[in-house]
Amino acid sequence: MVKSSTGLDDFTIVPENSGSAIPLDFHECGRVRVRPLKEGDREQFLDAARSSASLTAPWSYVMCDDRDFWNILAQVELGLETAFISVDRDDRGIAGKFTVYNVLRGSSQSAMLGYNAFLPYAGTGRTWEALVLIVDTCFAAAPHGLELHRLEINCEPENARSIALARRLGFRHEGRSPRFQLLNGRWRDCEKFALTAEEWVPLRCCRPVTSQDPDPR
Repeated sequence: MVKSSTGLDDFTIVPENSGSAIPLDFHECGRVRVRPLKEGDREQFLDAARSSASLTAPWSYVMCDDRDFWNILAQVELGLETAFISVDRDDRGIAGKFTVYNVLRGSSQSAMLGYNAFLPYAGTGRTWEALVLIVDTCFAAAPHGLELHRLEINCEPENARSIALARRLGFRHEGRSPRFQLLNGRWRDCEKFALTAEEWVPLRCCRPVTSQDPDPR
């Protein structure tokens, strides 16, 4: 792990072969703050994941025990993915989990983006607010962003909420990938959405949280 300019612990979340390590600070937009997942989140994160199992199980693996949590952090430490959480600014509940994974550098500069909303915040617009911050960070130049050129979101055709989020963020529909993802023992088709840095319009109301802000947890 590295120290950010805020003095708070952040994960080094760029793959080792990318040539540089980029610390991502706390950011806020609307009703949420977004930051990297960390060890101290274990109990609250797993409680949120378990209580939201009925919502997330049809579309993704449900993280329900310590092994699942530590596996996420291990993937981060190995540079295989980036893991964020969004935190409600009023009650400090964990509103969602987000991953940037399959990062390709070299001539591609691309990655995949995944997300899960947690109850009781799902359907309130908080997931979109968090995703705006994360997409903006993915496309932002170093040292404050990942400096990617392309992001891809894959949604199952029946997952109307996830597809609506991708479209609202400005992602283009590029077609369907047959038998793209293995979930619950079955290969599932996915609708592919993509966005490039040139197409992204940052939301100017979002800002980094500094060490002078009260309790940026």
